[in-house]
Parts: sequence; C-alpha cells; structure tokens
Amino acid sequence: MVNFVELFNRFSKDIGYMDQELPSTLYYVLLSGLLAVGSLILVVVVIYWAVIAASVVFVLFALLAMIFLKTSRDLKRLEAVSRSPLYSQIKDTLEGLTSIQCFKAEERCIKAFQRFGLNFELACDQALY
Repeated sequence: MVNFVELFNRFSKDIGYMDQELPSTLYYVLLSGLLAVGSLILVVVVIYWAVIAASVVFVLFALLAMIFLKTSRDLKRLEAVSRSPLYSQIKDTLEGLTSIQCFKAEERCIKAFQRFGLNFELACDQALY
C-alpha cells in the first residue's frame, strides 16, 4: 500500500518542478542539440575522418548522462524522504482538525509545526495549494 504522504510529496514536488523548469529546459535542449548537429555536420564536411572522434565523444557523453540520471533520481528520492515528516504532520493535522478544535489543542498543533521551522500559516498554505 502506498503511503499518502509519500504520494502527495512526490506529485506536488514533480508537478511544481515540471511547471517551472520544463519550458526553459526544453528550449535549451533544442538549442544545444541543433548547435551540436550543425557543428558536427560542418566538421564532417571539412574533415571527414573526424566522424570517428565524434562517435567516441558521443558514447562518452551518453555514459555520463546515464550516470547523472541515476544520481539525480537518488537525490530526488532522498529529498522526498526528508520532506516526508512535514507532509505527514500536515496530513495528520488536516485529518484530525475536528479533534484539534474539539479538545482546544491548537497551541500544541502550532508547536508541532514550529518543530519543522515553519510557521503554522505557511504550512497550511502548502497543504492547501
């Protein structure tokens, strides 16, 4: 069974990252790719035996990209695990809101959020949006 907090954490972080970074990243990837292809065509036309050197460089870059992607995934997983206690606190607070109000435990709830170095209003804004 998937933990709600991990799922919430994963989707909120991924969607926000895609909305912010995807358009500019796509632009730079296309720009770099077209510049690389143009340079490669120019080099091949002028020095035809440079195809061998270019293919070796391409293989090296592909290997580096695979290593980077694996490391990047591990780093994102570690970040998600480190954010998990905060999202767990938010989930528990939202689920137990009626109990918190019934037993007048608002101050205790605010102190629980302050353990994470956040103020209560900021944590509620993150939970709702």
